[in-house]
Amino acid sequence: MSYEHERYTSREKKTAFNTVWPAVASGETADNELRRYLRSRRLDFETAYLAGWYPALFNDCLRVVIPCKSLNPEHAYYQARALNKSTRLRYVSPLGPRLGALCIVDPVLSDLDETLSPSVTAIVEGPMCALALASLGIPSIALMGIRPDTQACLHLVSLLKSRRHDAAILFDNEDEAQAEASNLAVFLAGNGIINHVFSLKSKDVADSSDKERKRIAGDILQWQRKSR
Repeated sequence: MSYEHERYTSREKKTAFNTVWPAVASGETADNELRRYLRSRRLDFETAYLAGWYPALFNDCLRVVIPCKSLNPEHAYYQARALNKSTRLRYVSPLGPRLGALCIVDPVLSDLDETLSPSVTAIVEGPMCALALASLGIPSIALMGIRPDTQACLHLVSLLKSRRHDAAILFDNEDEAQAEASNLAVFLAGNGIINHVFSLKSKDVADSSDKERKRIAGDILQWQRKSR
């Protein structure tokens, strides 16, 4: 999949970093539409909400704004995804530099669950895949595409080291994506991160059935126990 930020490399050099977030769409209607959208994809609203996702009327339609963490805390980088699949421009992001921006989605854990949190983070292409795995208890980071730049890769290494986590890499099951997954695995290993590339039966995690998602989560946890 190609994202907006991957198609406008030349513009990044001319645009200052972004400081403005899309305004929250107030009222129950917007929240309910977001809940309905996530439910239709078998994704958890609470996990998304705690990760900072919110509805916004943006570019003439209702979108879910998915915040990303960049190397500059003042930089507002996000993906605003249309809830209506027929919208011409499905994904919108600021045209400025990414500054290593990554989408982080962690599981909803109570105080009692914290000791059971796995010491592995799933590395995926898009935020919906991250949300799917986080909803099953797997901390996840979305690269927002299969070709993260050097800043994003170094940011990823920094986050994994600060968490003391191994990396489970799950990209789309297309040849190009799998090649990029292998490249990322080599980069992470070269920076001291234990990792493994997992294969998928479906196109990606978000498109997988509930049964397949649980199998994937189980495989990640089983690998993590063996790698330690």
